[in-house]
Parts: sequence; structure tokens; C-alpha cells
Amino acid sequence: MWIERTTFSIAYKLPGILRWFEVKAMSMKEISPLENAIETMQLTNEKINNMVQQHMNDPNLPINPLSLLLNGIVDPAVMGGFANYEKAFFTEKYMQEHPEDLENIEKLKDLIAWQVPFLAEGIRIHGEKVTEALRPFHERMEVCFKQLKEKVEKQYGVRTLLSSNDERRGNRPRSMVRSFTMPSSSRPLSVVSISSVSSDSTPSRPGSDGFVLEPLLPKKMHSRSQDKLDRDDLDKEKKEKKKEKRNSKHQE
Repeated sequence: MWIERTTFSIAYKLPGILRWFEVKAMSMKEISPLENAIETMQLTNEKINNMVQQHMNDPNLPINPLSLLLNGIVDPAVMGGFANYEKAFFTEKYMQEHPEDLENIEKLKDLIAWQVPFLAEGIRIHGEKVTEALRPFHERMEVCFKQLKEKVEKQYGVRTLLSSNDERRGNRPRSMVRSFTMPSSSRPLSVVSISSVSSDSTPSRPGSDGFVLEPLLPKKMHSRSQDKLDRDDLDKEKKEKKKEKRNSKHQE
């Protein structure tokens, strides 16, 4: 199925109070069946992942939407699932006739392989929350998923997700750590780094001209103690004035 997607760029943001919006620009793009399949697989994987995260954050959510979603993918009796993509795009005839689509074909295979760990996590949560009345339905879904997993991992490889323990410990893939780490030469020094490099034991902050200003802690302590002394002097003056008034009244 080919899709014709038209994008309108309007003068103001939606939603708004106007009854019509001026169109500034318009663009049209044709999406091929292979690109449409890639978008569909991406949306499906995101939908599974989002629903799994919702059930992990809130155990009281109803299980019916999760049951329908997982069963429609694991046991696609009507639509056929991604088996239709295999018949249409993964054949030798299609690859020979469309060599420009080889990169997108590999992308689609990768998305199919990534769907398995998302489904495994969803079925695990479904098994923990399923009632006794739905236990046969869950067991049937587990059998279908086992067959699907063996087929996908054999043809498209194995993909694994980070476990919850790794996420709690803050472990990330090396590629993510490498992308977020700057070289030591271009990283700006923080206040802690500057204080550790300096020979003084008290942390100091750098000035705009490069000189080191006075230590932070003694200055704060000094200002607080000075404010306390000023308050004590004011209280002492007030007490002396009240005492003078009482003495004058007593003399009268």
C-alpha cells in the first residue's frame, strides 16, 4: 500500500482561537510500502514498550488492553502479522528488482528482531497479573510466543534489553556512555575540579579575570556573624531606651 502524505505549515500554532489558519507552505511525499512497513513496526514496538512501562509504574492498571495488544501480535490469526512483510520484501525477486531498498530491508529485519524482547517483557508482566479465569488464554499466548521467538531469533538474530537491575544501577550501553562523554581537554573545569587542583584546603571560586577570589565558607560565616552582632546591638539599644523610660516615669 502506497501512502501520499501531505504536510501543511501554518502561520500559528495549534490549538488556537482562530477559525482558520493561513497555510505558509505545503509539501507532499509518497511513502512506499516498505517505508510504511518500517513506520508500522516502529509504532508497534513503541506501543508495546509504552504499555509495559505503564504497567511497571502502576500495577493497578487493567490487564485487558495489554492482553489484546500482545495476543494480536503473537497470534495474528486475521492480519498475518509481519509474515506479510516477509512474503512481500524478503524474497530474492524483490531484492533483485529493487536494490535501492536493501538498506530499508535490513532496517525492517532489525525492527522485527527487536520486537521479541519487548513482547517477552509484556508477556512476563501479563503472567504476573493474569487471573485464574484467563490462565488458559495466557498459556496459549506463551506457546505462540515461543514459536515466534524461535523463528525470529533464527532468521534475524537475538536482541536483549537492559534488565531492571541494570537500569536501577544506572548502567548504560557503551555507545551511549561514549556519546555523552566529552574529551578531557575540552571539558570545562567545575568548581570542585578547580578547588582540588589548588593547593589551598578551602574551596575557592575563580573570578572572571582568572584570579582566585576569597574562600566562600569564611565569607558566609563572617556575614552571618556580622548580621547577628547587628541584631544584638539593636536589641540592646531598645532595652536601654525602655529602661530609661521606666526610670523617668518612676522619678515623676
